[in-house]
Amino acid sequence: MSRQILVPILMMNLIFRTRKVAFWSTSVTPSPRKTYFLLHSLRKLLSRIRLVEYGLHHNIVESLEQFKTSNGFGCILAHSMGLGKTLQIVSFTDVFLRHTSARSVLIIVPINTLQNWLAEYNSWLPEEGMAPPTTADGTPIWCRKFKVFLLNDAQKNLTQRSRVIQEWEKNGGVLLMGYELYRQLSLKKPKKPKKKKRDSDNREVVDIEEEDKNKELLEEIQKALVRPGPDLVICDEGHRIKNAHANISQALKNIRTKRRVVLTGYPLQNNLLEYWCMVDFVRPNYLGTRTEFSNMFERPIQNGQCVDSTPQDMKLMRYRSHVLHSLLEGFVQRRGHSVLANTLPDKEEHVLLCRLTNIQRTLYSSFMSELAASKAMANPLKAFAICCKIWNHPDVPL
Repeated sequence: MSRQILVPILMMNLIFRTRKVAFWSTSVTPSPRKTYFLLHSLRKLLSRIRLVEYGLHHNIVESLEQFKTSNGFGCILAHSMGLGKTLQIVSFTDVFLRHTSARSVLIIVPINTLQNWLAEYNSWLPEEGMAPPTTADGTPIWCRKFKVFLLNDAQKNLTQRSRVIQEWEKNGGVLLMGYELYRQLSLKKPKKPKKKKRDSDNREVVDIEEEDKNKELLEEIQKALVRPGPDLVICDEGHRIKNAHANISQALKNIRTKRRVVLTGYPLQNNLLEYWCMVDFVRPNYLGTRTEFSNMFERPIQNGQCVDSTPQDMKLMRYRSHVLHSLLEGFVQRRGHSVLANTLPDKEEHVLLCRLTNIQRTLYSSFMSELAASKAMANPLKAFAICCKIWNHPDVPL
């Protein structure tokens, strides 16, 4: 019986090489009974859905056998904040590592979200032995079969960082690290021998063994991260990949891994070249070179948005925008908060106007008087921040 898998619709491009997105795709070998794999924590939520009737419009069922015959592609998950991008990745990595031959997943995130990612994995997929077998109502708790490694400031030197990366490469699992640390490790070159103290004959003493050791460690790190790299690369806050000439963009594009996922809540910025840079990471050369993209899409679209644009310019702008959207709809999925409009309660905002206390009024007047008497031009943002502190509580600025 051929195995079947349930994954988000955009993730299909990472595993399967298909030209058209379909809601359902059956295996080559017919089977009277189909088995579906998904995150156990979501099973109760989907148990009430009649799969055949509703067709899982935002998901796809495909055969895992095609994973062996394709290097996969990349995709962009452009969902607004709060729509569950992190949960989708947690679910997908569990299925990806559990039911395929893949072993390693690299997740690159902003450094201030590292602990949040680790907490999400421990919440939805706790480590074996770290959680009770069942919940309070008797539901079995689904534990992960892989280990989640965290690379942050706790590893101070190259040796400690290399130890974590080598363990991840050897045993497999998920590695969480920040953008800047990845840039440093992937682009770092062996340093020249440092000058040490001079000996009795006034000769410079260089520790060759230490330099050779650091060089070997760096080569092993870059082998695991870049050449050939992991089986899957995921970039959170992917709109940071917006400058093709930036070091972080160059470092990420050096990865030989073809299966790449970019998570972003802001896919389309005002600058179309920034959009091209992000797309070029997940699908290299799909939109051509930077110059070709500029001639084909950026300039016609910008020319049609001017005040003095001619009807022909605006017509060409709409046409090129439609073509660009059609080219990207197969691997760029946009979802806004409108998908939750029917499930969320109405939002109510209550504005309360509060008078300043005597001490707040005194502080506020003194600060305004000082600004007026100052000869230098005040920074409005800095002044507003100080005023906010006075408005919130007089003890804050004191």
